[in-house]
Amino acid sequence: MNNRLLIIATILILFSWGCTNSRERYIKKTIGSELVIFVDSMTKVNNRELYYVEIEKPLKIVVYSDSTNCNACDIKFPLWKIRFRELTRENNNIGLIFIINTEEIEDMELNADAVKAPGLRLYDTKGVFKRKNDLFHERTFHVFLLDKENKVIIVGNPIENSNLYNLYKKAIEMYTDTDNKYNK
Repeated sequence: MNNRLLIIATILILFSWGCTNSRERYIKKTIGSELVIFVDSMTKVNNRELYYVEIEKPLKIVVYSDSTNCNACDIKFPLWKIRFRELTRENNNIGLIFIINTEEIEDMELNADAVKAPGLRLYDTKGVFKRKNDLFHERTFHVFLLDKENKVIIVGNPIENSNLYNLYKKAIEMYTDTDNKYNK
C-alpha cells in the first residue's frame, strides 16, 4: 500500500510542477530514501523534551531553509501554524521540524515566537544537513514528509502547492489509519 502512495505522490508532484528532467530525477531519487538529521552538529533552541517528542513521532514534516535574505520570510511561520494545525486536527502523531541554516538564531527565534510557530527548530549553522542529504537547489523541494524510519514519503512544500497539501493530508491519513504500527 505504501508503494502505491509513493507512485501516486511522484506522479502528482511531477504533473503539478510541469517537471523537468532534473526535478524528476531528484524526486525519484528522494522518495523512499532516508533523510538524515545530523542533530549533533545543530543548535537545538527548543527544550530537550520537545526535541525527543518531535523526532520520535511516527510521521514528521521536515522543513529546511537556507535563505540568505530572510529565513523567516522563506519559512512562512504563520502559514505553517495554520496548515500544521489543520494536519494535526485529527492526529497528533505528526512532528514538525524546522532545520534552519542561519547565523541569525536570535532573530529567527523572535520571529518564530512572535507568531507562536509550532514544532521544533534546529539551527544548522554549518550547512551539514543540505550537504549530507544532497538537497535539490530549488526551495520548493526542501520540505519532506517522513515516516518513522525517516524515509521520505513526499517531497515538496504543501504551503505553496494545494495539490501537495491534499497529498500530505491523504498520506498522513493513510499512514495513521491503515498501518497500526504508526499508531503505537
